[in-house]
Amino acid sequence: MVDLARISWSDTVAAPVLDIRGSGRGAWLHIDTDCAALTGPEALSRALRRPVDRAQADNLLAGWPTMVVRRPSSKG
Repeated sequence: MVDLARISWSDTVAAPVLDIRGSGRGAWLHIDTDCAALTGPEALSRALRRPVDRAQADNLLAGWPTMVVRRPSSKG
């Protein structure tokens, strides 16, 4: 199993946030900070289907998660 963290768009803070609940439109990013650092605003915008600017992307990744959230395994 790969260690991933889920992010989604938060209307309350108007920015992408770590989302351990799994609600709404979201995306899974590798927990490794070097890997996550390769994610820019364009990729986040595509994944979240809304505009994400450089400052929002940088703020999300500045404190990249210390809590590991495991992606549910697919069945089938």
